[in-house]
Amino acid sequence: FDIKQAAFLKDWTNSGVTIPDGFPCNGNEDRDVLRETRVNVLKQKLQIELVPYASQKFRSLGRQKLCYLFPYLETVLDEIFRVNNRKYVVFCSRFFERLLKAYSNEQNKDFQITLLEKKSKSGILNNGKVYCTTVKIVHQGKELIAIIAHTFPNQSLPNAYDKMRQYGKFCYECRTKPINNE
Repeated sequence: FDIKQAAFLKDWTNSGVTIPDGFPCNGNEDRDVLRETRVNVLKQKLQIELVPYASQKFRSLGRQKLCYLFPYLETVLDEIFRVNNRKYVVFCSRFFERLLKAYSNEQNKDFQITLLEKKSKSGILNNGKVYCTTVKIVHQGKELIAIIAHTFPNQSLPNAYDKMRQYGKFCYECRTKPINNE
């Protein structure tokens, strides 16, 4: 998973994670390059898991049960907003769009989410499009622009460093280009 994140971040300018020049090379990486890449990702990124256990899908959580995740989401949001002017925030699953909307609608007057732009791109995956949504989040009077990388947890991308790099570049462009309806 860490190598997948490294490929995703490869083209992000000043992401805070140093990705070695020799990575990725379509599965032909030198072991030293892979080790350095993995160490850098583990030591240099801030990653917060939504829930304290592994879960690939949240389909069993209907609208009425989303509130069970709100305390975890509040912890994540507090940590994200603890640093002023955080450069990049990436939510890695389309589930976050649903969860953030529900939290905004039902939970807290100090929190707002605005979906600014949803984009898709063909040609990265063989079997369809990849998606990314740019959002504005206001939490306790502070605001930031983040992205929701819908396709990040897609299981058709295991060990596909080049595909993850292309998807990361697409998401980076979505995050850094001017937004049409802003």
